[in-house]
Amino acid sequence: RHKKGDQPRFGGWAKTVDLSYTDNLGKSSTTAVHRGNKFLVSNGYVFVAKLADATKQTVELQVSTDGARSFRTARLPFAHELQEKSYTILDTSEGAVMLHVNHGDHGRSGTGNVYISDAAGFRYSLSLPSNIRSLSGECEFDKVLSMDGVYIANFKDDATQSVSNDNRDGGEMEAVEKEAELEEEETTATNTDLKRMKRKKKAEEVVKTVISFDKGAVWSYLKAPKIDSKGQKTPCYAGGQDADSCWLHLHGITNFHNYAPFYSVENAVGIILGTGNVGGHLRYEPDEINTYLSRDGGVSWVEAHKG
Repeated sequence: RHKKGDQPRFGGWAKTVDLSYTDNLGKSSTTAVHRGNKFLVSNGYVFVAKLADATKQTVELQVSTDGARSFRTARLPFAHELQEKSYTILDTSEGAVMLHVNHGDHGRSGTGNVYISDAAGFRYSLSLPSNIRSLSGECEFDKVLSMDGVYIANFKDDATQSVSNDNRDGGEMEAVEKEAELEEEETTATNTDLKRMKRKKKAEEVVKTVISFDKGAVWSYLKAPKIDSKGQKTPCYAGGQDADSCWLHLHGITNFHNYAPFYSVENAVGIILGTGNVGGHLRYEPDEINTYLSRDGGVSWVEAHKG
């Protein structure tokens, strides 16, 4: 707003920044959104992050579908309970908006909720809670480019609940039993084993991969392959784990420096590649990670290569 000197570096949501436009090569400008700090134009939608509270550093999402001539505030569920800290527009290619909202984590570090809009992009409903995100706003949420309405995502879970949160009491009992097993293992583990176990308990036990075939309406776990690339039964079918709670989990974009994220291309119909593991949750040890391939848009998977 203060047009003097160099443009300052973005250091947070600011009162003095407005979204303006010019139609006469900069001779004059018109303010479109007061306190509109950032904007994005995508497939006929114009999104603006408007400062709501400078002290709390919260924002609200303004949406336009008429070329920024008018804006409306996006209506999200739980708006009075959850703060809105930042947004990531995940997809706008199918006549609706897939939106990731950073609510300030509320105790769940590095996550946000995914919402899906109506055709106008104004009204939203919850699609997937606790979607994994990075500090820079990159989200472990990808559209399968060769398929309509198919998305793959990673979310942070309690490691005891299913996607539908069924069988909660049974999950709590399972958690107690697992904790007791870990305590017993720690009494006999070496220093190297202890470091590995601590890393596992800190980061691995809650991350799971899910897929939607209907534009985020219903999410399900990835079906684990029955045999590996060497013809041996995978852990889900070898008798060591319950096949009903054993799935395939893939690494996403936030861990790209270690493992390749799930990947698809528009001209290879149904083909999806990813690196991960079969089991109850995503693992991070190199000896647990393999390469997996789907030829039918994520319905079934095979282990393509060890490592």
